[in-house]
Amino acid sequence: MKKAYLIDPFSSGNYHEVINMSYLYLISKCYDEVVYVCDKSSYDNCMEKLAAQGLHVDNAKNIHIKSKHYKNRKDWGSINYCRYHFRGSLLDILYYLKSEKGADVFYNNNILCGLNFLNFISRYKKNRLFVMCHSEINIVEKENIGYGEVITRFLLRRFLKGIISPKMSLIVLGDDIRRNILNHANPVNAERVKSMDHSYFRVDCDVNPYKFPESNRNLKIGIPSLINKNRGLDKLIYLLENKTEESRFDIYAIGRVVSDKAATINNLPLIQLNKSSELMPASKYSSYTSAMDAMILFVPHNKFGASGGVLEAIWEQKIILSLNNSYISYMFEKYGKMGYIFDSVEDMSDFLNNHLNDIEKSKPVFLENLRKAKEALYPANMVDSFKVMISLN
Repeated sequence: MKKAYLIDPFSSGNYHEVINMSYLYLISKCYDEVVYVCDKSSYDNCMEKLAAQGLHVDNAKNIHIKSKHYKNRKDWGSINYCRYHFRGSLLDILYYLKSEKGADVFYNNNILCGLNFLNFISRYKKNRLFVMCHSEINIVEKENIGYGEVITRFLLRRFLKGIISPKMSLIVLGDDIRRNILNHANPVNAERVKSMDHSYFRVDCDVNPYKFPESNRNLKIGIPSLINKNRGLDKLIYLLENKTEESRFDIYAIGRVVSDKAATINNLPLIQLNKSSELMPASKYSSYTSAMDAMILFVPHNKFGASGGVLEAIWEQKIILSLNNSYISYMFEKYGKMGYIFDSVEDMSDFLNNHLNDIEKSKPVFLENLRKAKEALYPANMVDSFKVMISLN
């Protein structure tokens, strides 16, 4: 009987739930038994939402570990960044050492502090090891890093430039990300870096799209994610300040707007659908996103991470309007054009004010490509390619 361990000491509740659910589902379809080592709240959340979507996992059990949260965990320059990863790495290593002989071991997250040690001990264990990588590997070439990141960057670079154990593999979320990370790796490690597209789904909410007044015939453009100084705030202000009186579009902030420029924002034609400090309930969020005609994406430049905004637009089948980004370009190349990519915010502004008719002309092609991408990224449709990637076929 083939057995797998999925180890995640970082997640609790709905944190990182999309990739956690998808990964658990894919692994469960490749093995007879899956042991999911994680916080029970994360396990329960994944199992409940997978079942609600009809993606049943009947062969998994949970080994409960309590996820530790530090006050400033998201402050990547703080000492808590190191404490957070150090604790997670210790737990990752502990449960890897405890895994049964011959079982495959998967990590939901890249344990930067433990990679080199795992690389060493994996040579002497009878387990294959797969480490899922997210945007944290951007640290390999990130500038202006905090003191907490100096250590993890050194460890990651050392790992990539060394020789990765034949029993250990990294999994990155896209072929373009694989190409980018291999630029920093020893050439002999090429076979040890594998790629899969970021599978995606959200549990369908039984809600109707939000009803806008019938008199509002403008193109409704939503921003699905958080907006702050690192996520397109200045670019959004530029679009709104340069919106002409003759323009036929409205911009809706579905995610939260976090800014010290509240006075400026409040005087601009931005429709904020979430003015609270909390995340919007899933049913309400779905109601708003499904009512949009298109999505604007201000994705931070990162050659090593997928974009949740792109995946959300694909799931909701909404035309994408985005500034140039390597991941978005990769998705357009693979699945076909799903909207427009602009080289600058000035080009985007000019398009919105003067060329909106172009959207209607190209809409059938965009929608067909969005449909193809959504279907391809649905977890149930990725099982065969996942088996090939981990060499189970």
